[in-house]
Amino acid sequence: MRTDFNEAMANIEGGITETRNAAALAQMTADTARTEAAEQPYAMGSYVGKYDVIPVALGFRPKVILISKVYISSQEPDTEVIKSAASMYIDGVNCPGITFLDDGFQVSAPYSNSHAINANGKTFMYAAFR
Repeated sequence: MRTDFNEAMANIEGGITETRNAAALAQMTADTARTEAAEQPYAMGSYVGKYDVIPVALGFRPKVILISKVYISSQEPDTEVIKSAASMYIDGVNCPGITFLDDGFQVSAPYSNSHAINANGKTFMYAAFR
């Protein structure tokens, strides 16, 4: 009986060691990915418009931001056309609706001319460059 107990404990210890090693490898892989992402000259992503300010975290202050709203429009019955509206914003230039931040940017709450960057429920894609 003592032998069975010792074998069971050895198996448990082995499982704990394997799990610890796997967790350490996963952490190292995540750290490497985070470092590589931080070194990229750009960041891409998306956000969904809402009736409020939208902060977008990038980890750096962008110099240029491109924002595009892509939507499907039906022009004729049973016909869908993908349309896109894009806007470009440059840090240091008057950019209504966009605030450049040290770690990203902020999209203002919707106002009369902001439909190109913030409309409730609409998805917007962005590319931000260092």
